[in-house]
Amino acid sequence: MAASALAFALYARVDWPWFVCGWVGLVPWLALLDRAPSLRAALSAGVLMCVAFVLGVFAWLPSAIENYTGVPWSVALLVVVLLAPVIEPQFIVFAVARHLASRSALGGNRAYAPLVGACAYVGTEWAWPKLFADTLGHGVYVSTLMRQAADLAGAHGLTFILIIANESALAIIRAVGPANRSSRIRQALAPAACVAVLVLSLLAYGAVRCRQLGDDNRSADRVTVGIVQADISQYDRMAAELGTFEAVRRILDIHFALSHDALGRGGLDLLVWPETVYPTTFGSPKSAEAPPSIARSVGSLPTSESRWYSGHTMPRRGTSSMRRCFSSRRGTVK
Repeated sequence: MAASALAFALYARVDWPWFVCGWVGLVPWLALLDRAPSLRAALSAGVLMCVAFVLGVFAWLPSAIENYTGVPWSVALLVVVLLAPVIEPQFIVFAVARHLASRSALGGNRAYAPLVGACAYVGTEWAWPKLFADTLGHGVYVSTLMRQAADLAGAHGLTFILIIANESALAIIRAVGPANRSSRIRQALAPAACVAVLVLSLLAYGAVRCRQLGDDNRSADRVTVGIVQADISQYDRMAAELGTFEAVRRILDIHFALSHDALGRGGLDLLVWPETVYPTTFGSPKSAEAPPSIARSVGSLPTSESRWYSGHTMPRRGTSSMRRCFSSRRGTVK
């Protein structure tokens, strides 16, 4: 279980070579589930995996709670541990469904259990209002070709593929156990072929889609976006020390400086600020347009207009390009 949590902590970096962890990271936990003697044991393994996954992938969460609420880190850690089954409930449902399927009449053939478990996992993520809306398929972003398949079944479809690949990897490892070499090869052939088909299908589809979209994009306008992140937290403490006006002024001044630096480099079509950059109006904006003084402070690109969107100052140029950028539902993610 700890090995699976570590694998996904590395996979969550969304970078090579940790991408491979998404294809094998569940294997240690799946092997543990196979040894669960009862439904209660499977349920316990699911709960423990929730905790291990949250602590591994969201290791920053206790510190974030401490920073924003002021509670001791140990209390924040306890809260995260207690809420782990709520944050990642799909592991519990997966463990229970897989255990029941493997011991039912339908699961007499163990090949059904991985499919039942994968469906339960993805279905739970779809139905449950997850705090971070995360799914294992998001890590496939690191592969330009493989991630294109998300336009067929979404990120959860990629998650389904990863779970089946992990189950196949476990089957390959289990198959090399018999002493008879010919038996080992025969038993490992089917799951190995399954992994190969999944990988090659993703790569082939991605290559086709990238070529199609590459041809379409040659005549399309490109949009260059600058993102401003000042790394400021604890607005309430700053307001208590400086007063509300001075705190807002300091926050805005920092964002103005970063914005001028980004605009000075040239070539930007869009400048994005965090939604909470103007804290006194967060949740109840005073107007749809930016105050003139703020718009003038930020400035704008030549031939562009600056508009205020719920705390964002967004210089824009080429309305049709903006619409394509934000309304496109199918396409290459670059």
